[in-house]
Amino acid sequence: MGYIDLNSGVNVFFKDRWINPFLAAGSSGTGIDEFNNDNFDHSALPFLGGASIAANLTNGRPIRAGLTPPGTPRWGTAWKKATADWYAHSFDVHAQGSCYPPRENEVRMSQWVRQKVAEICKAMAPDVMGPVEGLKTPFDTRQYQSTHITGGTTMGADPQFSVVSPRLQHWHAENLFVVGASVYPHNSGDNPTGPLAAAATRGQDTSAFSTAFNQCAVCHSVDGINGTGPTLKGIRAQIGH
Repeated sequence: MGYIDLNSGVNVFFKDRWINPFLAAGSSGTGIDEFNNDNFDHSALPFLGGASIAANLTNGRPIRAGLTPPGTPRWGTAWKKATADWYAHSFDVHAQGSCYPPRENEVRMSQWVRQKVAEICKAMAPDVMGPVEGLKTPFDTRQYQSTHITGGTTMGADPQFSVVSPRLQHWHAENLFVVGASVYPHNSGDNPTGPLAAAATRGQDTSAFSTAFNQCAVCHSVDGINGTGPTLKGIRAQIGH
């Protein structure tokens, strides 16, 4: 699966600060990676991985994006007033974590990350700050996590435990290359798009080599036929291998 929604988001409210929720985009926020993956010391911690922590506004849709302080009724006049009062004066700080195999790893990681989220929010000195919850056991991956789903045709060095090689070539169908986030064994606490572009480029190079090699019977001889045909070494040099 993709990164984990750690349920560690905290809503913060500022009476005298104007937050512009309707002039924003998903990539216009601010995030930090200091507590993500291996960017910090895990030696005394009971989990692997970590999470990116960010604050961003995606748009100003009033129901989905509207935040109200703790204790606000969920409907009625009081809810309407709170929604209007805080619409342009609030946002959330949230964490999205890595997804690794150890059982309950995400729960333990979430408990640690939520403390970091709370520290960041307190340092902002908001007028009102919502609660920090974090994941609870048992962890259930069936709840919505993200639209960046990974895994299913994982890459690896051993065909017994993977579907494709580290260069995305299928172990049992040499002319088949799988180019997609399904080749990820796990996922970090970031969107998979960047590493996926790198993996696709790497697979493309391998695919070009395989096509050139298989289309030429002469190439199946390491030195060519009678030394007159293209060699394996020559083809590799042409495509940068």
